[in-house]
Amino acid sequence: RELLGELLNNDILREFGGVHGSEPDASAWRQLLDADLELQGQPASLKQSLEQNFMTPIVDMELRDPLDSMTGLGIGASSAVKYSLILYGPPGTAKTTICTSMAKKLGWAFMTIDTADFLAEGLVHVA
Repeated sequence: RELLGELLNNDILREFGGVHGSEPDASAWRQLLDADLELQGQPASLKQSLEQNFMTPIVDMELRDPLDSMTGLGIGASSAVKYSLILYGPPGTAKTTICTSMAKKLGWAFMTIDTADFLAEGLVHVA
């Protein structure tokens, strides 16, 4: 099952021009410019918000037990489902740069999917 999951992962990354994960490297994240946000009426930093609400909880769960981290999300320990994040917005707002930096910091595989390509065959093929 694990081998099959790895083969599927490799096929998907190859088909969409993705990058395999590697050893975590925070240098790209450190170089990423930050942005000020307002979340629920409070000032916040984009990087701080992503670290606090996405990266840190996932890393903490994986450190405790990789299988428990999946069951804690209601996925099931035997599932090969991984975490994902989708950013949307107009072109040129650093979505790809942010995700690339996060993937490098976490050592995760990464791929960019152009919505035009993703929806080329229509919404009937989107789960």
